[in-house]
Amino acid sequence: CGFDEVAMVGGGSVVDATVSGLAQGLDILLSDPVNLRIMGERLQVYVKQRFTWSNIRELFQAMYLRILTRSSGGVM
Repeated sequence: CGFDEVAMVGGGSVVDATVSGLAQGLDILLSDPVNLRIMGERLQVYVKQRFTWSNIRELFQAMYLRILTRSSGGVM
């Protein structure tokens, strides 16, 4: 559900989906406030780059253009 992406951009960690996994992950995050802030900033940049309405609109326009081009045999 996208948590791997969070880890890939350095915005957090993937932990086991258990109480102990979540507790351990929170302990690690909260034990280093400087790194926590850095990860938060990285994640915020990533989200703004990928998930603003403007970017979503551009992705959908590009997708529709590819579909229309493919269905019309490359002629629009």
